Amino acid sequence: MCWMQNEEATLYKVAPSYLGRIINIVCGELSIFQLNISSHITGTYLPDILPSFPAPLTATDRMKRDFVYSESMTAVSRSQLNREMQNLSPIASEAEFFQQLLPEQTDMARCNIVILGDCIIFARIPQSYKIPYYLLCKHITLADHSTDVRFAGELWHDENANFQLNNNSGTYRPSKILVESAIALFKHLFPFLEVRGLSWEESARPPTFDRFKFKLKQRITCS
Repeated sequence: MCWMQNEEATLYKVAPSYLGRIINIVCGELSIFQLNISSHITGTYLPDILPSFPAPLTATDRMKRDFVYSESMTAVSRSQLNREMQNLSPIASEAEFFQQLLPEQTDMARCNIVILGDCIIFARIPQSYKIPYYLLCKHITLADHSTDVRFAGELWHDENANFQLNNNSGTYRPSKILVESAIALFKHLFPFLEVRGLSWEESARPPTFDRFKFKLKQRITCS
């Protein structure tokens, strides 16, 4: 199915600015996509707005809110992005988009997802270099400090190529119930897509060293 046939959604790829292109060369491409949808559809499934950094706040939360991910710091990070976006709807099918977003050959790859009132933003989490992640892939940066965030979490596919969605966002802390609401929205937009919901506790990623051993074992097996 082509996006042109889906009148409820229009897909864009966010292009890097000049500075962003330099970072892409050094750290690898950062894939960020924005899916524009009707606010009426979003409101049907996710009517409530989530505040950023809800109470109770730790000292770390306050530091993130007031400095690391303040509006001024976020503006600096987003200077890596070009305000003009490439419309992918006429040239890519829905299935091709999800393959671009999370290629099946990328082991344990995840993307951060933020659902706003009128769009869904996807950003694949870099596997090797963490600088782009902390600069651009955090939920509050992707949302550009929007006051209309409805959901935030992670999307990935398991070893059987089934998609999984959780509520792992320290900034917005959506409830497990909202995971099911977000899945219902996905099913409305993408009837072909099978998505399973998990809480962030159930879907915590293995420690970095364990992931390294897993990848090393795979390479040895394939060689």
